[in-house]
Amino acid sequence: MCDFSYLLHNDPERFSLKPDHPTMKAVITTGTGGYDKLDYRDVPVPVPGPGEVLLRVLGAGVNNTEINTRLGWYSASVKSGTGQFSADNPRFTTEDGGWNAPPLFPLSREPTAAGK
Repeated sequence: MCDFSYLLHNDPERFSLKPDHPTMKAVITTGTGGYDKLDYRDVPVPVPGPGEVLLRVLGAGVNNTEINTRLGWYSASVKSGTGQFSADNPRFTTEDGGWNAPPLFPLSREPTAAGK
């Protein structure tokens, strides 16, 4: 089973610029919708925690999962395949089996990246 607990602790200020902190360019998905929900901007360089590493990403793939998530194609009426995550996190357990918490953008199911 995968540990998705990190999804519950996203800091809403993680993209706020801080004085004297290094920055990087990023495309941030700000919600469900069209290209207007993609925001190219400076964000703070993440600080790795214990047991984590920081990678310099040189290129990243975008597949249909990312596009369809942004467009809102995934239905809340899906009732199978979501039980394990919901069972471990009662906050997300509802009759429709879909994601019922505020969106955690940016979120990628299977990111593809090249870096060093």
